[in-house]
Amino acid sequence: MYCANCGAKNEDGAKFCLKCGHSLKEEPTSTPNPPFPNPPKPPKPHGNGKAILKLIGTISVELVVLVLLIFGAYKILDNRFSPKTIATDYWKATADCEWSEAYDYCDFPESTFLTKELYVAANADNTEPIHYKSLTIKSSNQMDYEDYNEYLYNLKDQDQKTYYVQYRKRGADNTTGEYITLTKTGKKKYLFWNEWKVVPTNSWVENLSYTIPVDASLSLNDKVIDDSSATTDDGQKTITIPYLFTGKYQLQVTEDGMKPYSEYVDVSYSTYGESINLLPSEETLAALGEQAGTDIKFLLESALQGKSFKEVQDVFASTVMDNSTVKNDYQDVVDRIQNKDLKLTGLDVSDFNATLDGQPYNNEISMLVTATWNEYYINYWDEADNDLDTNRQFYVTYRKEDGQWKLTNLPIDSYHFV
Repeated sequence: MYCANCGAKNEDGAKFCLKCGHSLKEEPTSTPNPPFPNPPKPPKPHGNGKAILKLIGTISVELVVLVLLIFGAYKILDNRFSPKTIATDYWKATADCEWSEAYDYCDFPESTFLTKELYVAANADNTEPIHYKSLTIKSSNQMDYEDYNEYLYNLKDQDQKTYYVQYRKRGADNTTGEYITLTKTGKKKYLFWNEWKVVPTNSWVENLSYTIPVDASLSLNDKVIDDSSATTDDGQKTITIPYLFTGKYQLQVTEDGMKPYSEYVDVSYSTYGESINLLPSEETLAALGEQAGTDIKFLLESALQGKSFKEVQDVFASTVMDNSTVKNDYQDVVDRIQNKDLKLTGLDVSDFNATLDGQPYNNEISMLVTATWNEYYINYWDEADNDLDTNRQFYVTYRKEDGQWKLTNLPIDSYHFV
């Protein structure tokens, strides 16, 4: 039998429907047709379309955010690497006397003398920072820089930019300004941005020349300057420094056997170099005094023996070989001694004493030598023996050649004799 309430099939004689609990005793005995089951509901559409639309919207928002982030990052980096920002950062570093940092913003010519170490050392005395209350930086095309044309003449490359920095110091009524020029280095920052560097041409000088003795060495701040390209002339050499930062340096010139020369030099646009001669040390002067006595005695004895100049030329510098005056003077001494009217029978020169005569010049040292002079001769009028006991002065000049001191003049003279 079937339940009239839910249509479920039950056993015949059952009092209640096993499915819904409806009473079955009042149901007619006839078997009704079973009811049709509920018609199936049409399937609900899946949610894939809405999800796709939502995903597209999310991606679009993220792309917009990403583009904005990229654009913002680009603008930040574009500003960070702009020449105006570099000029500003450089000026602030110099205003704060941060010379090591300032050096990193600069583009200097290739030179062993334009290192960061020398830049910092040259500015070691610049320790007073600029305290300012206002700062503006404008491109030079916004400024009237007619008084700056000479400076810009050397900086007219199209890959260069010039800015005018104007600032007011604290407590000052007027503003102060300066120009800063930058150039492209040809390198890139993160592939897209040109690298700009400051060209502080007011920070260095060019072709600074120092002339020193040929065997001496030149040092700046204890750094020996390479002299392999130096030019030499007349016992001196000229060292040209192609670039050097303006500022103060400890300059020193040294040579074996000479007193070291040392001074602080303030390199500026008006500095072109200088010529430096060294004084002999006390030991060298004493040794030269002894050598002078030996050379004078040698020349006198050679003249007494009638020797030729060729036989005595080893004591002279090479420059004397082309000097006929010295050769002729020596021959005059020989002729004077050999003169029959003089009748010189003996000569004794001793007790030499040498002092420096003036400042050394062109690698030459001049000395005034005094000595005891004992001359023995026969009077030409009565044939009597006679002698002269006196002091004589000799002017002696030495030049250093290949580590040896050689005479550049003839210290003896025919007038030394009676």
